[in-house]
Amino acid sequence: MKKKICFIGAGKTMEKHLEVFSRFKNLELVGICNRTKRKAHQIKNKFKINRVFNNIDEMYSLTKPNYVVVVVSPDANFRIIRDCLKYPWIIFTEKPLGLNYVQAKNLIKFSLKKKRKLFIALNRRNFISTKELVKILDKKKNIKRDVEILDQQSPSKKYFKKKVLNNWQFANSIHLIDYISLICRGKISSYKKKVIELNSKQKVLECVIKFSSGDTCKYRALWFLPGKWQVKVRLDKFIYTLRPLERIKISELNKSNFSNLKLNYSLDNKFKPGFYSQAKNLISDHKKNNLVDNFKYSKTNNLIKFIYG
Repeated sequence: MKKKICFIGAGKTMEKHLEVFSRFKNLELVGICNRTKRKAHQIKNKFKINRVFNNIDEMYSLTKPNYVVVVVSPDANFRIIRDCLKYPWIIFTEKPLGLNYVQAKNLIKFSLKKKRKLFIALNRRNFISTKELVKILDKKKNIKRDVEILDQQSPSKKYFKKKVLNNWQFANSIHLIDYISLICRGKISSYKKKVIELNSKQKVLECVIKFSSGDTCKYRALWFLPGKWQVKVRLDKFIYTLRPLERIKISELNKSNFSNLKLNYSLDNKFKPGFYSQAKNLISDHKKNNLVDNFKYSKTNNLIKFIYG
């Protein structure tokens, strides 16, 4: 018997998710709802979704789906997820879970109270490159990890509301800070933080965090300055680098040349990187998966608050 899945939102990112979910033969795409009906009908026709609904309550009551995928604007996510938590479907939502620390914490608390399964799409964890890095780290658990994260953010007033821009670290920096959660072990034991303001707009935030495990992370964020996202892990005699994040490179310590690890990137090339792995994990019956649940998201949410105050 096919499992039933429905969708909330009809933007470009939702289309990328549907490119994947529509490929699974054991799924029935039963419904979609969106603030703009015209866009919902366009997506319905493109991906052969059964029906467009007026609202969440109607969609759940008439279809009783197993899953709901939520892809809406960051400022709308709190309200939509709160409404979705009324029903016993498995919720898979794009980040951020909440527009700020408090909203995310409240949704997590509510989902635990209602005993709902809630997963957040932080697709970088599902990159082929990231999963390979985690495999390497798991084989060397007794070695302390020296991590460098380079973040760059230039949010645009043209595309996002002021309240989203004011919480951009939760809306987008979360991708890089989530790597700290993924790689560094233990509790924070000490830290040093500073902000270098170049002018009224441009600034550099630096935070060095030491963990009880002995792992260390230097997080550096460039705001309205040029730069490329990067994750670098020094481990034993080697340096593992994700730059771009979709590819993993390896170098020996004190040597300048990097070599690319040969991996099968076909799924990350065919679909939006990480999306196929996320979807497959969601609809599988395996308890172990690579999705971000309440616990993992709480850890990253706490780190964002810690770094940005």
